[in-house]
Amino acid sequence: MEQLNKQLETLWRGLGANLTEKSAQRVASSLESLELVIGSVDNDCNCTHHVGYQAKGNPEEAVQQLVKDLMEKDVFNYKSGREGHPSFPSSLLHKLNFRDFHAWVTGLLKEWESIYR
Repeated sequence: MEQLNKQLETLWRGLGANLTEKSAQRVASSLESLELVIGSVDNDCNCTHHVGYQAKGNPEEAVQQLVKDLMEKDVFNYKSGREGHPSFPSSLLHKLNFRDFHAWVTGLLKEWESIYR
């Protein structure tokens, strides 16, 4: 769908000064036919993929690789002396107002109580 939107916007830009609501609608309605023609030409040329289309990888593999890397680096366990990224604060809790936090969490629990009964 994203690719079709991109092609439509490109065609609209090509209209230049001739871009009106009527011409935009005509271009949009011809987009499906244009895709069929492009597909037919690609088949005639034995072209198997379009340039610009993103290949869909297996997201499960990517997640497993990320988890494996993070576990190997032992990032989820505290290590004294290990420095974090310079842009990351040393403590996220130093600015936390615990009374406000408690009031916020209590309010959420009351709000969600009926959902989890």
